[in-house]
Amino acid sequence: MSNSSLLSSSGTAIPLTGIRTTAQILGFACEVSIQECYKNQETSPIEAVYRYSLPHGAAVKAFQCVIAGRLLIAKVQPREQGQALYDDTIAAGGGAYMLEQTSGRQFCTSIGNVPPGAKVTITITYVVELHVRSGGIHLELPCYESLPSSVTTTVHLNMQSAIKEVTSTSHKILFVPGSPSLHHGRVDVGVGHGGSFHLAIRLADPHVPSVCIQQDPVSGRKVACLSLFPLQQVVEHRPVRTEMIFVVDRSGSMSGSKMSAVRDTLRLFLRSIPPGTLFNIVSFGTSFSSLFPSSVKYDQGSLATADQHVTDMDANMGGTNMMKPLQFVFSQAHILGAPRQIFILTDGQVDDRKACTRLVKQHAASCRVFSLGIGSDVDRLLVNKLAMAGHGAADFVQEQVASDVQVKVLQQINRALEPVLIDNSLHLADGMVEHQAPSFIPPVWHGDRIVVYLTLKEGVMPFTATLHSTSAATQERVQCSVVVSPDQVSPGDHICKLAAYAAIHELQNSKDQTKELTDKIVDMSVQHQILSRHTCFVATDSRGTATAGTMVVRHVNQDNSLNSIKSIMAANIDSVLQRGECLERLVEASEDLSISARQFRGNTSLLQRGSVLGRVASGVAGFFSSAFASVASLGAPAQTGQEQPKDTPATLPSSSSASSSPSSTIFTSVSSSSSSPASSSSNVPRLMQLINCQQADGRFPVTSLGSLQPEVRASHLLALLPPGVPRSDLLLELYVTALVVNILQKDFTHDEILWKLVAAKARTFIFQEREKMAGLRGIDIEKIINTWYEEHTKLAP
Repeated sequence: MSNSSLLSSSGTAIPLTGIRTTAQILGFACEVSIQECYKNQETSPIEAVYRYSLPHGAAVKAFQCVIAGRLLIAKVQPREQGQALYDDTIAAGGGAYMLEQTSGRQFCTSIGNVPPGAKVTITITYVVELHVRSGGIHLELPCYESLPSSVTTTVHLNMQSAIKEVTSTSHKILFVPGSPSLHHGRVDVGVGHGGSFHLAIRLADPHVPSVCIQQDPVSGRKVACLSLFPLQQVVEHRPVRTEMIFVVDRSGSMSGSKMSAVRDTLRLFLRSIPPGTLFNIVSFGTSFSSLFPSSVKYDQGSLATADQHVTDMDANMGGTNMMKPLQFVFSQAHILGAPRQIFILTDGQVDDRKACTRLVKQHAASCRVFSLGIGSDVDRLLVNKLAMAGHGAADFVQEQVASDVQVKVLQQINRALEPVLIDNSLHLADGMVEHQAPSFIPPVWHGDRIVVYLTLKEGVMPFTATLHSTSAATQERVQCSVVVSPDQVSPGDHICKLAAYAAIHELQNSKDQTKELTDKIVDMSVQHQILSRHTCFVATDSRGTATAGTMVVRHVNQDNSLNSIKSIMAANIDSVLQRGECLERLVEASEDLSISARQFRGNTSLLQRGSVLGRVASGVAGFFSSAFASVASLGAPAQTGQEQPKDTPATLPSSSSASSSPSSTIFTSVSSSSSSPASSSSNVPRLMQLINCQQADGRFPVTSLGSLQPEVRASHLLALLPPGVPRSDLLLELYVTALVVNILQKDFTHDEILWKLVAAKARTFIFQEREKMAGLRGIDIEKIINTWYEEHTKLAP
């Protein structure tokens, strides 16, 4: 699914003639500028409605458009004021465009009066914080289903630690290191598969606390971005006692590759559960069902039962009612000393998003919620809000490829098992800071990053900022400090923009949304030129004379669901209300649709007054206006007592992938169309065959040897057993388990996220059983196996 496109009224795509993308990375902050070129090949002037999807957490800082050679630079204005200016300009025959945030991360741009044959160049610039995964910083840039002949992508790097490696799993790249510093470099992007661009930057020390400072061009104040990595002591082989519950969407739209990916993921989850864990699987659709009446202890018996349950799973449970399974899960009695972790997998939208989020928030003190959205039609706002309310983490997969879903889920499980730091507070010297964003620092997992923005007062001297935290597991106090030196200022302003966005975002998510709070958000948005839900970007161009011809509205990448609602409304508004659609979704849709209505009303002013066509157009515009007003003013959705079946989206094609070769100064091969750079899915079937051999306590039985390549026989391992130690099946299984761990490390390096928990459980089994056996204490079984296996593979044919 493309992030943007331009469609004619007949649905034919208007060619995208060129794309130029530039990214500037400073530490963990990134500024991305995307320039897209289009051409109006129609014989009539058009008013284009252009839609764009930004990454989660991105903030638009600039927007400009060149129409027929005339440059229009937009400015952020209060939404109502900007809308009025746009309408008046269009009605007068001038050129204009307007960018609004319609819902979630969707942005809608209206570009008025594009003459026939004119070229349109749209440039959108946004800022975003980059994520740290598996010791690397990851950048993702938008995807395009069809690429024009002219595509240029460049990424400039300015890192806080030496750059160790730069790789891409989606495109060929050329990394040019900076000279003489290893902290800088440039990435030129070559041929790719047309999907999203993924870049992984590995640093020599990615977890060192750092500070980046820029000067705000608006206020003149210096703004510091603090990246802190609080670490706590982690005890190896410590027994983990927790409760894990999977809540799985099995509605009709999950059929096909989605359900297959979920089954494979659950099998991997069942092998990754640590001993001592309590677990359950809850499925939902129109109704819900639970594998066990309540969570049970993870052992070989419950593992076998769950394995069979997963094999029998299908997408045959009707619609999408998430509230009932959540109520069931939260009604279960808590097990003392076993914190509850909930993992939600869904591909759809629910009618009671606010109620589900409210319920999760009510129980946030006693459990964490992790959510994964599958596919392009998922309600991203719901997925994000569930995780935010449950102090967990949200993630998304665009394509229904099993390895993609597995990677995302395993990342979340790894986080759930990490020790968490709570009661986080930043200690600063008095009189140094004017504003901190966010003001409240949420819980953070071991090894994760906390980003805090500080607006410094004038004339401050260097000072130390110290983060104080408490380990939820041991109650130990943890500190992480960094020195802020105001004189070390970097060029640019994207840290200043991210600081403003963090402050605005915190205000927008405040519990009480008052008029005073809204006014404050608008003032900050206009002052810092950062788009918010209450503002819009507007630019106008008074041409003096109206554009000749009848203007036609062209929509850019309107969501299919939105078009469906629009069509039904046009036929009969009452039928829409009787369907019992979600009030909140309809209100959001009405905001998008009202934009189209406003544009349509503006267009009618260009028609000759008194003409038949003009009267018809005015009537249609009036109908849409009243329809949108009716939807927006509804007090509650109509109740029909029946749930409507959910449409099944078309299944996206799966993509296989080959392992990527690391690059430094050479082009790398394209390794995957996957959305995650952590996995090389060509190895996954063999890896899963091996992982599925593991038993609940972590051991790999002797029968696992049949899944190894090259072949290893039991007699090989028997010859390695230490003399004087009684032979037994358990002793042999210790060596088999150590061998499998060794093979995972050597043969599946790029798939570590898939086997990390499996290997940790195997090592715990080896450690605990070795300590019980006389004559084995102090013997490094893994080292013995590693030495032997290296020789064995050399001799293998």
